[in-house]
Amino acid sequence: MKKRARLLMVMALALGAGTAAAAPPAPPRKVAAKPDPRKDARKKSTPAPPLPPPPPGTISPPGAGPSASPVVPPPPVTATAPRVEVAGTSSPLASPTADRADAPAPRSSAEPEPWHVSIDAFHGGSNLQVLSDNELSGREQRPTNTLDDARVSATSFVLGGAYDVSPALTLGVRVPVVTGSIVTRGEGIQERSARVIGNVGLGGRTTYALSRDADLVLGAELSVPTGGGQDQPLEEDVRADPRADRPFRAFYKYAVARAADRATASRDTGLFEMGRVGLSPAAGAVVRAGRITARPLAKLEGLVDVTGEAQDRFLVELVGGGGVGYRAHALLEPEVAAWGNVALTSQKTREANGVTLEPGARLHLGPVTGLVSVLVPVVGQLADARTLAFHAGARGQF
Repeated sequence: MKKRARLLMVMALALGAGTAAAAPPAPPRKVAAKPDPRKDARKKSTPAPPLPPPPPGTISPPGAGPSASPVVPPPPVTATAPRVEVAGTSSPLASPTADRADAPAPRSSAEPEPWHVSIDAFHGGSNLQVLSDNELSGREQRPTNTLDDARVSATSFVLGGAYDVSPALTLGVRVPVVTGSIVTRGEGIQERSARVIGNVGLGGRTTYALSRDADLVLGAELSVPTGGGQDQPLEEDVRADPRADRPFRAFYKYAVARAADRATASRDTGLFEMGRVGLSPAAGAVVRAGRITARPLAKLEGLVDVTGEAQDRFLVELVGGGGVGYRAHALLEPEVAAWGNVALTSQKTREANGVTLEPGARLHLGPVTGLVSVLVPVVGQLADARTLAFHAGARGQF
């Protein structure tokens, strides 16, 4: 029995092995590949294509790679000094426009420094004693040399130009041109006219910013005796020799220039005193408070005669004053100014003491500033001589 059981087992095993050999082999199972961190690191480290170079003048953030976006720096800011205007005429101390609202746009260093041009016109009249030659009267009726009370009218044009050597220093030149007439109140003397070019003024100014709303302006002007005209003799000299042959045409020019000086409230005497060398240091300021702008000015005028014909060899005068304006509109600034003159030396033919009021208005038209005003003396010789004048001016910066 045992042998039969072993035999059956052996046959069963043999039969199973043959069946398994005859069946087709089963397909292999697909096993998902495990991720390889080294391959992923190599893929990530593959460099990206290079970007085009950034435009000139750009910078990249610190520590950024080649692919970082360039950063364009802001445009450079160029500091431009504000134009400063001190009250008065177009002297080198009184440059065009006053407040920072009129300051030009910042300029690049490649642009030229600005030029300043100005013109001031004064028209007025004053009573003066003028030595006349009495051409229409016979010598037997009246002496030829006669000092007569006359009404002298004068129109003057002060032409100015200046150049900004640096933001703080400006150099300029002024040339006055005067024309006028003389009407004598006495009988027998006809109306006379004269034209003269006054003294050329050369000067400059420097500006200091005291604060955001205050500027200090220091300057000086040298007047050169290029004008014609001659001071007339004193009354006692005329009486001593009433029939002397004198340069009357030169006296007429001098009288017209003197009337032109009075029409400016005698604040620019160095331009109108014929035959004198003058030096006029000055100090001014521009102070802004909201819509209000104050423009004080003080000037010392020293003049020396170089012809030997003047009655006063030295003239020294102190001029002070200024204006206060209110910016009522972007284009309009009403202003009231006052001027005072004090003679520091004794003068035989001239009395400078006095006070003059000058109400007017400024017109702000972009780079051009206009000024219109009337000058009314209230105290002193100018008031006694019934002086009255009108002023119109324009200044521009280009």
